[in-house]
Amino acid sequence: MKLRRLLLQAVLWLGSPWMATADDQFHAPVPLQADGKVINTSDNGGHSGPCLVDVDQDGLRDLVVGDFSGKFRYFRNVGSASSPEYSLVGYLQADGSDAEVNIYCCVGSSPFFGDLNGDGTLDMVSGCYSPGTIWKFPGTNERDHSGRLAKPTPILDKHGVAVRHPGAASWPSLFDWDADGDLDLIHGDSEGRIGLRANIGSSTAAVFDSQETMIEITNEIGQLTDHVIPKGHAAVAMGDWDRDGLPDLLSGSYNGGVYLLRNIGTLQKPHFQEPEAIVPPPMAAKGHGLLLPRIEGGTPKPGIRSQIFVVDYDQDGWLDLLVGDYMLGTQYTLRSDITETETAEFERLALHKHRADLDAAQAFSNHFITLPKRDSITPEEFRAFYTQEKAKWEKEPPQVRTAEELTELQKDMAQYLKCKDDKPKQVDEGYVWLYLRKPPIDSPSRTE
Repeated sequence: MKLRRLLLQAVLWLGSPWMATADDQFHAPVPLQADGKVINTSDNGGHSGPCLVDVDQDGLRDLVVGDFSGKFRYFRNVGSASSPEYSLVGYLQADGSDAEVNIYCCVGSSPFFGDLNGDGTLDMVSGCYSPGTIWKFPGTNERDHSGRLAKPTPILDKHGVAVRHPGAASWPSLFDWDADGDLDLIHGDSEGRIGLRANIGSSTAAVFDSQETMIEITNEIGQLTDHVIPKGHAAVAMGDWDRDGLPDLLSGSYNGGVYLLRNIGTLQKPHFQEPEAIVPPPMAAKGHGLLLPRIEGGTPKPGIRSQIFVVDYDQDGWLDLLVGDYMLGTQYTLRSDITETETAEFERLALHKHRADLDAAQAFSNHFITLPKRDSITPEEFRAFYTQEKAKWEKEPPQVRTAEELTELQKDMAQYLKCKDDKPKQVDEGYVWLYLRKPPIDSPSRTE
């Protein structure tokens, strides 16, 4: 069975120091594959944004993945409902060209599907970047596996004003928030805020309120607070995570973690607790997930800027997670005859160097902010002042010793490289991780 093979594959990653544990909730995460290869949106700048939906209306959930290009890659499920396998079709089409939203920094397109006009076909919505307008791509009835959509338009409120958060980026989700039979719009932004635009129309003609309702959160001492997802990047989703009959809120984050906000209200009036990390930030979160050491052809590692989709992937009655991510890696090419032991030693040295580089950069930053500066300074003068002070700082004995240690680290690493003088490449990556959930220990499926 495909899912069993995925779990066996996950065992290979259990011993990796890059893998963050998620207590006893999940099996080790594995990256989804298509056509026998790990799905990686590196060719489009990473920032994977996954979604499962039956694009071709054949009764099987297909995979749609957004990315930094603003487009939407469509992988058809050529397996089965219980054991999906994916094959790349191409980009979703809208009005004769690739469906696309505007993105030029820091996020990926964020597909989500729902029927907003009751015509029996699913419409797609997606956020974008600066301004974080929510776009709607109306669905069509075509069944030729192409995933054709109609021309996109901004989602408007009842007064004809485009719906968006004040933050630079947006992530939308459609859900019947108040259990009145129609889809409401829940969306997060880059600052970590989550808001609601209630559907004051109907299930056959959605009309969104002009009033933005910010999600109310109860903190650990019972007080209402303005909620901010840790580190921002509130890529939201909803689902009954704890199976108590009430939909909960979940969100990705800039640091790569996934957070659960339990619903302690009612079906008609949801109310949420403070977020708890169900997937902790991975190793990539240290240093903002940028320029981490990577081995060409090596094992993928979870990254940051998580975009999530909540679904019962293995159909066991418990919701699972698809987590898209981003990582800017420093990629090294190792010798072809390198052993597993040597590879592990290189990874240890490379990670040590990365941390030392980060610590050195942070040390100078801490020093620089203490320096007196003129009230009025041009950008050119600031850059000159910064360069001058850094050069002076690097000549001080502690920094000289640090530089010598880093040089020795580079020499130790060089023996494992294909060419000792090779300069590492910077590569963008974006995977889709499957977090299959373990049913709680006291559940029937865990004890049978």
